[in-house]
Parts: sequence; C-alpha cells; structure tokens
Amino acid sequence: MTKGYADTKLSRSGGDMQGDIGGHFISYLRSPEQNHHAVTKGYADTKLSRSGGDMQGDIGMGGNRVSHLGEPEQDNDAVRLLFVNEYILRLDGTNRMIGPLHAGGFQVIHVRDPREEQDVENLQSLQASESGVLEQATAAADMEVGDAITNHANILNRDIWTKSLNLNPQGTATKIFSMGGQNHIAGLPDPTLEHEAVNLRTLN
Repeated sequence: MTKGYADTKLSRSGGDMQGDIGGHFISYLRSPEQNHHAVTKGYADTKLSRSGGDMQGDIGMGGNRVSHLGEPEQDNDAVRLLFVNEYILRLDGTNRMIGPLHAGGFQVIHVRDPREEQDVENLQSLQASESGVLEQATAAADMEVGDAITNHANILNRDIWTKSLNLNPQGTATKIFSMGGQNHIAGLPDPTLEHEAVNLRTLN
C-alpha cells in the first residue's frame, strides 16, 4: 500500500471529509457539544420541528415573549394581546362592551347600588325605590285625607257652634246664652280690647 493510497482514507484519529459519504450512515455519534457537530436521529427527535408538532412538556420562556400568533380557532389556542383588548371584557372596568351581552339564562350577580342614571339596578335597590315611592304616595294620600277630615271637622264644628250659640253669619251671638251655673269657658287669652272677655289671670 502506498502513502498516496493511505492519504485518501480518513484517519481513525479524526479529520475533515473532502466529499460525501455516498448514501451511507454515520453511526455511534456522541452527544453534540458544538453547533456544527453531527447529531443522531434520537437527539433530533427530542426537538420540535419548525413545521409544527405537539409539545410533550412545559416551555419555560425565561422572560421572553411568544410573538406573531395567528387568530385563535380552538378554545385552547393562545391569543394575542390585541385579541384580548378587542374582544374580552376586563374585570377592572378599563374597557367597555361593544355589543349586546347575552346572559344565556344565567344571572348577573353582585351588582352595586346604582349611582348614575344609566347604571344597572339590583333587585334590592329596585324594591327599596318602589317602597320609597309607595311610602311617599301613601303619606301624600294620608295627608290629603287628613286635611279633608280636618276641613270637614272645622266646617262641622263651625256649623255646630253657629247653631248652638245662635251666631249670625258675622260670628256674633244673636242672644244671651247661659253656662248653667256649672260649666265654664276655658282657654281664653289675655284680653287686648275693651270688649273682650277677661280670664282669671288678668283679674289676679
């Protein structure tokens, strides 16, 4: 064997190929340590293909972002921040509804008492408002009834006194009336005019 022939062979201690391996396999590769090292199929199968695939474990992003996401189609698809801002109602109230809210037969609970005219009203507040309106209406009705009764009583009392004391339309007695020797007139104020009746306090 000549040196020239031997120099066409790859040294068992290693070296650089100057052509391909003609469709043959390279076996017994060790784990790669540098980016240019060859790897086994088993090593490559632990990686996710750039064409897509299913992860078999968690991904720790290390503070990095996942960007350029497509529009979600399934319930478990990741979504972009733009999608959240446009279509999801935030719990802190920093965005608003852009369409009708269909409750689907469910209740909206823990609604605070309304503060503005367009606020939703809860049942407790509504019942309190209705009760307040009813109480006001009842009080107004009671006042009207009370006023009517008082007016009627005043008219009735005036008629009774007019007939009992024989008063003329000007309220002046038309004849002398007797107290019967046992009855008295009470509640007289202090007189201010000469013709007014005098109470005992004035005399004393």
